[in-house]
Amino acid sequence: MTPAEKLLQSLGIDDPKEIDLEAIAWHMGALVKRRPLDGCEALIVGNQRKAIISVNSLSIETRQRFSIAHEIGHWHHHRGRILFCEGRDFGSPTSPISPEKQADDFASDLILPNYIFLPIIRKIKRLNLKIVRDIAGQFRASLTATLIKLVMSDYFLVIPMEGAPLKRDEGAPHNGMMAPPDYEMISPPCNGMIPPG
Repeated sequence: MTPAEKLLQSLGIDDPKEIDLEAIAWHMGALVKRRPLDGCEALIVGNQRKAIISVNSLSIETRQRFSIAHEIGHWHHHRGRILFCEGRDFGSPTSPISPEKQADDFASDLILPNYIFLPIIRKIKRLNLKIVRDIAGQFRASLTATLIKLVMSDYFLVIPMEGAPLKRDEGAPHNGMMAPPDYEMISPPCNGMIPPG
């Protein structure tokens, strides 16, 4: 279980509707304030005990939620450190020690925790875009974040238009997945197995 999932479970959260990021931030000693920001989506300023997370009030709700969760990730992993992000990652964006990657992973697990997310997707017989939108709505997550989580779950297989399965590329950006030229949709559950082709 990830640090974000442990935090959620310690708060008794077992339903996506219960994931109140502002309450979670407050529990961790951080106050969330929404205001127009220029040049960034969010930032956090704090000392060892308390922090203020400012989030861009002009962004859409799902972007604001991810930004808040990302800053909570920095608060969890990097409290007491001085970090500046100007739209680029520190070091390799796929490196597990990159502060931005750590905060992104924490945010993903806080908004779409596997212990709630996986039981929901395992009930799905055939996935389509409407179902993905419904799942994203349940978690108040972006469609993109939900699709990435689905692909990374290894429960569904993305099939490119050419018919070859999407393969993992550990050196590629975006969580180790190669982007297909075009893809049809997501196949029925494959339970980690790639059908013979």
